[in-house]
Amino acid sequence: MIKKEWHWMPDYKQQKQMSIIKEKNLSNIDVWNIVNEWYINGMYADILQDENGADLEEICEWQLYKLNKNK
Repeated sequence: MIKKEWHWMPDYKQQKQMSIIKEKNLSNIDVWNIVNEWYINGMYADILQDENGADLEEICEWQLYKLNKNK
């Protein structure tokens, strides 16, 4: 049996965004704070939700809670 491995390769835009995060030396907490601020200040008009119905603000808060707890 041949084991197939799938490797995700980011496109150019995703690579650029990742390099900005590295260039600015942003931590995971920094990135989640930026996303949360961007979302709650209406920079994205639609409501983004996960499969459980949590919106992006709740997701950000949960991620920040977990990251701060593990400091």
